[in-house]
Amino acid sequence: MSAQDARREISYIVTSMLGSGLAVDSNPPVSYRTATHTHVVWPSVAPIPPVPFASVAGYRCFLENRQYNLLLLDGALLQASLTFHRDQLVKQSLCYYPCPVSFPPQEDPAPLSIIESIDEILFNAIERLEWLIPLQGEEPHATEPIPQEYSLRMRAPLRFDYDPASQGPLHPAAHLHLGDQNCRIPVYAPMSFVNFVRFIFRHYYRDGWLSHAFLMALPARSPARCILREDETELFLECLP
Repeated sequence: MSAQDARREISYIVTSMLGSGLAVDSNPPVSYRTATHTHVVWPSVAPIPPVPFASVAGYRCFLENRQYNLLLLDGALLQASLTFHRDQLVKQSLCYYPCPVSFPPQEDPAPLSIIESIDEILFNAIERLEWLIPLQGEEPHATEPIPQEYSLRMRAPLRFDYDPASQGPLHPAAHLHLGDQNCRIPVYAPMSFVNFVRFIFRHYYRDGWLSHAFLMALPARSPARCILREDETELFLECLP
């Protein structure tokens, strides 16, 4: 797949997601050239400071600065960044950043309204010490429903990376960061954006996956394997063609 093919593929999915109502905001992919490489990424509105992976601060910074390809209905972000050398993929990062709070459907699902809603929920939850609510009063019965006022969520972002130049012990060429920057779960091959979107919706948005036929119709790709034998002797992610 060339850089141009990747940009077209991401653009099609971004447009389809926005048109289907699964996303409320988007940044179509753009490509730019350096001396030796072509990069496909969302358009950067403004430079942002380094932020730690899997942090509320990181999520909030990405959201405020619109550093994403897609902003989903529940506030989650999808990001795709790819680098090519002579139409050969040499590096990529595909990230799913879930929203750290749960909020009701927005009457105005614009990015600014979602930011304001998330900030308000965060501040209110901190002010009333939401995480101590189960410890107050009598011990709740096991049959009681979970209180609806719980809005804070422990949701781990995940990021599929491909970086063959850094391949080595405990650093597979294709790997999955799950909740921690130093967690690198081996993956059999680089993850295409199509496979990434299918994976996210099949496992995190079951209702959306079942009700939007275009998601299941996306053609799953099988890139060339790059996993080392030493990583195949441990648990890793595999996908049959």
